[in-house]
Amino acid sequence: MPHTKILVLGYSVIADTPGLVELAQASSRDAPFELKKVGLGGVHLHQLKFLLGTILDQNPCDLVILEIGTPGYRWANGAQPQSYAGLLDKIVGLLRQRRQAFAFLDLPHRDFSTDEDVLYRTHAQVARKEGLPYRRVPLRPELLRDQVHATQDGFRYYAEELRAFVEEILGSDTIADQRARPAAADFVFPFDALPIPMVSAREDLRLEAFGRAGIQAEMAIVEPESPLQLRLPSGMDALGVSYIIGPSAGKFRILAPGREIVFLAYDQFAYYRRISMFLFDRINSPTLRIEQLPDQPEVTLRKGIADTGPRSGRIGHLLVERKINANA
Repeated sequence: MPHTKILVLGYSVIADTPGLVELAQASSRDAPFELKKVGLGGVHLHQLKFLLGTILDQNPCDLVILEIGTPGYRWANGAQPQSYAGLLDKIVGLLRQRRQAFAFLDLPHRDFSTDEDVLYRTHAQVARKEGLPYRRVPLRPELLRDQVHATQDGFRYYAEELRAFVEEILGSDTIADQRARPAAADFVFPFDALPIPMVSAREDLRLEAFGRAGIQAEMAIVEPESPLQLRLPSGMDALGVSYIIGPSAGKFRILAPGREIVFLAYDQFAYYRRISMFLFDRINSPTLRIEQLPDQPEVTLRKGIADTGPRSGRIGHLLVERKINANA
């Protein structure tokens, strides 16, 4: 019997390596399923939405388990809780459109342990409405090393919960039932992440493969003497970029007609490399320019010695929203 392929998609708790997914797989050697993971630390659903289609394309599977209840902030940019519910409805629409079976696994956060928390409550409501598997793992504070990340004993606890959840799902008909459900014929998922080579106005890009915690991307190398020149496809607005936080990173400047945006691709954890996303107010001009500024970051690393060499940044995707004709 072929193994059921399962993708566990989440944030920094999933990104910890080796972590709960690896432990669950190691304890399930003879089980009829194969676990993979994609973990994006430091992001929220309002960022993940852009990369979701790419992640699903890179990781074809029978079941996606969404672990999206652990961000340190519960919704972004002053949005109200209903904004999160509306975005989650779009995520559900995309998964339905792709005939992708999915489930929710909510891991605990020390600061958000009540049933009234906006994320946990919304996930449970959507699961009930859509007839989806849902499991919320109880908080055990002694198994956390900070507000949300687990100790080794905590990983073992989570791995047991994950394995039990998977076995419960595989003991039901939910995967087949979800695949058989019709998708809305007129549904269009508006968010996407366009690889930089697809939108570059130049052919002489220098690219570098990047991979961490299951996410794979071709990153364009951006240095002070080699900016990116991008063309925005018609019918789309630019809303952000994906990039690498790391030792050689610094400040980027984004230029469009009438716009100048500067952001720092560096933080106290930049002693290692990880992918992140920066969002900005929508740009609808046909061209954009992204520059790597030469400035050294004025940030103290949590550990290690800072790289004080020339700044060399990495940009992976242009994050876009398709314009949908309301009269269509």
